[in-house]
Amino acid sequence: MYALLDYQEEELKEIQENPIRMHSFMEGVCVEMGNFLKLDTYSADPKASYNNVLLSDLTTLRTIPNFTYKEILDTSKKIDVLWFNPKGFIFPKRAIEIVDSISTLEPALQRTLQLLEFNLDFYILLKEKDLQKAFKKLEKEPYKRIKERYKIKSYTAILDIYHNPIAHMHDDFLHVKTFFN
Repeated sequence: MYALLDYQEEELKEIQENPIRMHSFMEGVCVEMGNFLKLDTYSADPKASYNNVLLSDLTTLRTIPNFTYKEILDTSKKIDVLWFNPKGFIFPKRAIEIVDSISTLEPALQRTLQLLEFNLDFYILLKEKDLQKAFKKLEKEPYKRIKERYKIKSYTAILDIYHNPIAHMHDDFLHVKTFFN
């Protein structure tokens, strides 16, 4: 058992050192968590691999639902992971952007802005070392006015929730506002 735990940590360290793999790994984690919460899930990177499985094989939606105008959909379908309510008309409930380099933060924030008029929350996931830069970015326009809509979490925090959801059952990441359960 201990040997298995050591192996798992080495594998995670290897993934964290490779930003391309870490990005798809975190997408897979977010898709699995959305599935666990019984939400419909979508990924902008269906060909990306997570634990040797294509994200398209994990998501419940192959294409983004037509929940709004084409111009908004064209940008929204580039958001890394979207969680949708599974009942009734399908609308997004959470937009998740995985930021593997601080230089990709601005485009990630811009994509989420397209969904501002919808009732959902925005999560930005990044490396621990980039957290403060992300918080500072939210203090500037146009994000300053809507910064309460954004939640910023580190990869480590999300992985802790993923590995032990019971210990983190009060964490906001595991709670999605829906009107119909």
